[in-house]
Amino acid sequence: MNKQKPLSSLTMLHLFLLALGITQVTGEVTATISSHWQGGFQGKACLPVEKEMHGWKIRLVFDQPVSSLEVYTSEVVEKSANNQEYVLGNKAWNAEEHVGDTLCVEFQGHSSGDISPVITAYFEGEAGPRATSGPGPTSGPGTQVDTTPAPEVKLKHLWGKASWRR
Repeated sequence: MNKQKPLSSLTMLHLFLLALGITQVTGEVTATISSHWQGGFQGKACLPVEKEMHGWKIRLVFDQPVSSLEVYTSEVVEKSANNQEYVLGNKAWNAEEHVGDTLCVEFQGHSSGDISPVITAYFEGEAGPRATSGPGPTSGPGTQVDTTPAPEVKLKHLWGKASWRR
C-alpha cells in the first residue's frame, strides 16, 4: 500500500497563491447578459484598465455561435468563422484609456433561437483564456489557435511569507 504524505500548510499556501496568480494574470472577465429573447440578447463586459492605452481591442468569446453583434461604443473588427469569437476595436473618441479606468462595452447579439450565452472578454494581447486550466489549444475548421505564451507567474518567499508577483 502506497501512503502519500499530506501536503504541508506552506505547500497548500503556494498552490493557493499560484491559482490566485493565474486567475489574476489572465485579465479575463465574464460578461453579463441583462436580457435575452427569441433571436437575440443584450450583454455588457467591463474590463479593468491596468496599463495606459492609446487604442485597444477586446476579444469576446462565446460558448455558442452568435450570428451578428451590434456594438455602439466600438467597431467589430474581426469575427471567427465559427461565429464564437468577435474582436472589438475602439472608436476614435474612446481610444485613450488610463490605469484605474474600467472600460465597459454593451452589445446586442443575434442568433437563431432564445440563447443566453456564456461570454468571456479580455483585452487583445493579454493572457486571456490560455492561462486557465483545461485542455490546450486545438485546431480544426474555423478555429484560431493562439500560440502566444502566457505571462510567467513567479512565487517567492519574503521573511517566511509567500507572495506572488508578475
